[in-house]
Amino acid sequence: MNNPIHILVAEDDNDISRLLCSIIKKSGYIPQPAYSGTETLLYLEQRRWSMLLLDLMLPQPISK
Repeated sequence: MNNPIHILVAEDDNDISRLLCSIIKKSGYIPQPAYSGTETLLYLEQRRWSMLLLDLMLPQPISK
C-alpha cells in the first residue's frame, strides 16, 4: 500500500506559495500551504510530514 507524501509549504508570499503548491501537486504529492510561523507550527503538530519547504523569513518566528 502506497503512503501519500505530504509536503508542508511554509511561505508567506501568496504567489510563491501557489506556484510551489502547484508544482508539488503536479508531481503527485500533497501540498499544504502555511503562511506564517504560527500556522506552520500548528500544522507540524497535527501530522508527520514527509517534507517541509521553509521560507526562512516568515513574518512570525518559528519558536516554541
